[in-house]
This record gives sequence, structure tokens and C-alpha cells, in this order.
Amino acid sequence: MYEIIDVNNSLNLRTLQYDKESRLRTAPGFDGDPVDNGHNTHWVWRTEHLGLIMASQQAGMKTSPKGGFVLHNNAVEMEYLLEGECDLSYPGDRHILFRIGDCLCHQPSQPHCMEAITPHRLYIAVMISCAPGNCDRTEYRGEASIKAVDSWQVKTCAEVLPQLEDDGNVEVRGIYENNEHPISLKVITLKPGGSYPAKGFYVSNVDEYYYVTGGQGVATYPEKAYDLRKQVTTYNYAGQAFKYVNTGAEDMVILNVAAATKYSDVKYDIVEIPVVSGELPASIARA
Repeated sequence: MYEIIDVNNSLNLRTLQYDKESRLRTAPGFDGDPVDNGHNTHWVWRTEHLGLIMASQQAGMKTSPKGGFVLHNNAVEMEYLLEGECDLSYPGDRHILFRIGDCLCHQPSQPHCMEAITPHRLYIAVMISCAPGNCDRTEYRGEASIKAVDSWQVKTCAEVLPQLEDDGNVEVRGIYENNEHPISLKVITLKPGGSYPAKGFYVSNVDEYYYVTGGQGVATYPEKAYDLRKQVTTYNYAGQAFKYVNTGAEDMVILNVAAATKYSDVKYDIVEIPVVSGELPASIARA
């Protein structure tokens, strides 16, 4: 089983029904405030072990508007910056310049705060180890423990050495694993004509989702093929056969989040499955 949602319009491309839960909403406020104005979210995926939130934060606004920190006690959180530039701060007066293509990872209960430092909004892919509706969100104004201060990491994804697949046409970068909850992140770059996998279909033993940050291509399932483009997300349940191909002239970059503690816990079988409906684009007919 799989689902495909276009975040641009909250349309489920498999069912052709609008996904009401993934529509834009205002983030909850703190200390009795009814809403957190200027901070909006899309709840794209909402399964028990994996959640995806697309968060938008306006210029000049902090994650905690009253000057504190935000933490999530019951979830591992990873954030990938898609637009904007911000000051990422932690207790103990620690500050990091967070740019497009950077990714952070917070273990449960890690206080943090973001503030845009350019006159543009922040747009962030937030990946968590539970459904968004089950993830608590607490404002924290005191000093954090040493453990809390040290339970974060920040990486520039492009600087991580990739593993190459499909004769070098696919780059797979392992960004975060070994978290306190079963969630891990890879960034997959498909060069023009690149195919994931190179032949046949992948079948994973765990639930995964794939979020396209740029480029265009095709997602092929045994019964149907779908266009991939920026802000389209696919969710594949364990046992689902799938294949992704870059059919454009530029790199297609995809965030891959799996319900697994380690990369090695994710096992991919490569299977040959006849495609039922329609002719496939020439770029993927070779597989």
C-alpha cells in the first residue's frame, strides 16, 4: 500500500481526493494563546511511527514567540531547511547559522529555537518519530540539563560523502541514524536519467516516505506511474514495490525517512514486476 500527496494543494494523487489533514493550519500557541500567528504547518503524514510536517515561519518570528525554547518530550525531530536562513539557538547561549540544505536532529526533550535572519520566511521539512497530532510541543524558559544541551546535531547535507548507485547516477547520503526512536534520514540525489533502483523495483521491510525537494521525475508502482516534482511526497508501507526515476534535465533531490533506527535495519529486495497500466516514459522502460 502507498499514498502520494502533493503538498502544494493537499491532493492525494492516488485517490484523487483532497487530504484535509495535510492542509495549511496555524501552529498552536503557548501559555493559553489561542494560536501562534505567523507559524503555519501542513501535517502531511500521520502514522504511528512516522510524521512529516511542512512548517512555515515568517521573518522576524521566533519558534517560541515569548523568547523561550521549544521542545518535544515524546519524539525525535529532524528538520531540513528548504527556504530562508535562520539563527538556530540552544540553551547555554549556543547559536548556529542554519542555511538551506542544512539538517538538524534533536533527541526527545531537546530545547531549541529558530529565528529568521533574512527578510524571508523559513520553510522547513520537519520529520518526527510519531504522528504530528501525537507530538507534544512545550515552551521551555529555564536552563536545560547537560544531556538536553548535547542531544542535538547539525549537518550540511551536501558535505556528507555519498554512496553511489546506478553507475553513479544516484547518490545516497546517510544523514542521521542511531536515534532514540526508530527513525532515520537519507538524502537521495538522482542525476538526469538516474533510476532508484537501477533495475526492477525496490521492496522495503519498513515503512518509509520520500519528499521531493527539487527536480522532476516519475514514481512507478506496479499498477500506475505518477509524476514527481517539488513538494510531492510518497509514503510506502513495508512490502510495497516502487521505483523512482529522474526524467528531467536537473538533479532530483529526495528526503528519505524510514521507520528504522539504523540504515542497516532497512532491507531492500529487488523484484521484477510487470507494470499493469499504460506505457511508461522511455527513461524508465529500460528497467
